Amino acid sequence: MLRAPKAVVLRCADANGNRHVQDPQQHRVLQLVASVHGKRWILDPAGRTYGITTQAMAAANYERRYTDLSRGQPYAYGFGYHKSKLQDRARMTGLRGLPHAVSFLAVDHLQTGLDGWMLRSSLTLPEMLRLPDQMFDAQLVFLRTCVHDEMSSITTSPKYRQLVQDALNA
Repeated sequence: MLRAPKAVVLRCADANGNRHVQDPQQHRVLQLVASVHGKRWILDPAGRTYGITTQAMAAANYERRYTDLSRGQPYAYGFGYHKSKLQDRARMTGLRGLPHAVSFLAVDHLQTGLDGWMLRSSLTLPEMLRLPDQMFDAQLVFLRTCVHDEMSSITTSPKYRQLVQDALNA
């Protein structure tokens, strides 16, 4: 006799449990069921991109808060909700929007530092993780140096100066 699965993919995914890359509005969540007492929990590791702030909760609470049971569909904000919220705040004039605008500038600098490391080391992050310990340690120092150099140049960049000047003039 087969036992019931302890974890199942709920209706947010397709029949094979695949996440739809073409339609990011659909994401998968896991339902865990305790075999002893039957309690259910929902794990939603990708929920933050949809505005769901809790990664795990009782299934009944999750369904009540984030699922439209009449249509059998998740009820959540659109994909990338938090990023769009931060972008809206970054557009606020004056000093109120400045921290949010600077955070997007920091993301660009971080990515530039990472890209510089990848170009100079001829490695990707997954390849770095597979290196022997001594080589990994050396690449980690090099990665930190590349990212640090790029991140420390934020305040001297023309974009940063323009953001501050615009905020002060508003």
